[in-house]
Amino acid sequence: MQPKQVLANGKKRALNVGVVIILQEGFELAPPDCISPEMKEKIGNLSFQHYCSTKKNILVIGLVLGRNKGRGQIYPDRNKSNNIIYNATIIDIVSKTI
Repeated sequence: MQPKQVLANGKKRALNVGVVIILQEGFELAPPDCISPEMKEKIGNLSFQHYCSTKKNILVIGLVLGRNKGRGQIYPDRNKSNNIIYNATIIDIVSKTI
């Protein structure tokens, strides 16, 4: 929680953070009308969207600005963009869904 990003006006603020989740082939994000009110309350205003229209099993969760600025992304193939210096402390694979 300590690292900060520098905004266009020179001020510092908390880092924009998001996650890319790669689901097993055939799985995809549920449509909004299939999500229970309890789950919607837990999710709050967190953003969920498909990484691209041809790969419905790859989801981007968290802040999405609508374009790739090339600063600090880790792509679904695990390649890093040009200047990422922080890595996730845990890498895991979902081995079972219920």
